[in-house]
Amino acid sequence: APARAEVLIQAGYVWLFVVSGFFLIRTLMDPVMVRRPLLEPNLSASGLTFTGISLLIFLMANVIMSPLDRLERKMALQEAPEQSNPGFEPFYKFSDTSYQTNDPVDPAQPEARRQAMIRAVATRTVTIMAHLAVVIGIVWIGFRHFGSIHTGVAAATLYLLTFYTSQFTSQMDHVVPAMLLVWAIATYRRPTIAGILIGLAGGLIYYPLFLLPLWCGFYWRRGMFRFIFGVVLALSLLVGILALMSRNEVEWIAQLKQMFGWRNPFDADPTGFWQHFEH
Repeated sequence: APARAEVLIQAGYVWLFVVSGFFLIRTLMDPVMVRRPLLEPNLSASGLTFTGISLLIFLMANVIMSPLDRLERKMALQEAPEQSNPGFEPFYKFSDTSYQTNDPVDPAQPEARRQAMIRAVATRTVTIMAHLAVVIGIVWIGFRHFGSIHTGVAAATLYLLTFYTSQFTSQMDHVVPAMLLVWAIATYRRPTIAGILIGLAGGLIYYPLFLLPLWCGFYWRRGMFRFIFGVVLALSLLVGILALMSRNEVEWIAQLKQMFGWRNPFDADPTGFWQHFEH
């Protein structure tokens, strides 16, 4: 049974690679395809708005309640890596406090319970505001850049309907970078602001840094240097925060390497698709 389960899990990862490859090919073919007329959603704007608001309220209830049997908590407890993920270490520590209020409290340290409550409230508040910002950003993109608030509301509702959104609703380290990327697109006409948002997203979880060539190509003829300035400014701010929070130079360099994902891949424990090829 365990062997069959591993085969099914690996098949799921292979399927993700195949579907991602399909979307990549479709994206590369997009410039040569004939533009089609805009197809409006088959629901009215008021109906989509009501559905979106209802979904948002129900999803935010997951953030507030966060019971012990939530799937993301079980996955975090079972698959927590010994080595920290690439990204901004203080951000990961702050986003990892959502469930500490459910843990047993040491009677000898009653103050720990109150501190855990404060940090949990702060984390969940940031998570809720980030989800709200994502929804507002998507609606704004539809209204401002595509001239259709109906399309923006439909896209935001689709975001709330996505299984990934409901599965990891409480994960602040997922939604905050998404918020920054959405608003980078929303503010693309201001290269400096877009660069700051992309730099912050890349500094927090490292992976958005791979979008830099795409954005630089977009701003190549106009605004590229302002965009790069925004990225460098945001990354410099995060590096400075690490310097202030580190106890010594060795710790600062270690966190700096973690922030930019600078580590030997052969020394890290592979997860996901690659763990099945570990020797």
